[in-house]
Amino acid sequence: MTDRSTIVLRHYLRFLGYQVHAWDLGRNLGAKTIGVHNERLIERIKSVHHLAQQPVTLIGWSMGGIMARMVARRHPQMIRQVISLGSPFVGDPFASNAFEIYERLSGHSLRAPIAQAQIAQSKLPLPVPAISFYSKSDGIVSWRACLEPNTPTARNIPVRSAHCSFGFSAEVLLAIADRLAVASAGIEPTASRDKQRRPMRISYDVDRRPEGI
Repeated sequence: MTDRSTIVLRHYLRFLGYQVHAWDLGRNLGAKTIGVHNERLIERIKSVHHLAQQPVTLIGWSMGGIMARMVARRHPQMIRQVISLGSPFVGDPFASNAFEIYERLSGHSLRAPIAQAQIAQSKLPLPVPAISFYSKSDGIVSWRACLEPNTPTARNIPVRSAHCSFGFSAEVLLAIADRLAVASAGIEPTASRDKQRRPMRISYDVDRRPEGI
């Protein structure tokens, strides 16, 4: 996908008053786009960090969440938190035929030593606060592959969304806004104890935050 896929999300967050940046790297073809060692994506985030003059939040959808985690692991000083949307960072990439499509488009073999090392690291806790939104009705990736490790600075939040709807879902947008507000207030997320709970029911008005977050 390109930056068009996050237009709704970015416009919504900008409406709330956040300084929002697209990734500006064109179509996401994996390593072909960001570099085998994520060097192009890292340079992009360095430029945003320089403009902001403070740690930034990375929001990554699907494979974008996996990429965000790789950058946060290498440069935690630049990252406030990572929010992933339907990102299967703890799953087996060979458990789906999608890996063949990825390899063909990116020219990057997941069997290569560098890729294998990145896959192994992806399963480990991040050095920054991390929030994963997952959906049991995803339809493309297993929700179990999207669960953050149970640590004091990680949280898993269930939502109702198809995989291709995370960036447009009102429930997801409200939940992201809530998490950003909490981070802006300097409150760390707590370890998730609700991996098996039912997806939250959003109830929202001017003076009330979404329920269940």
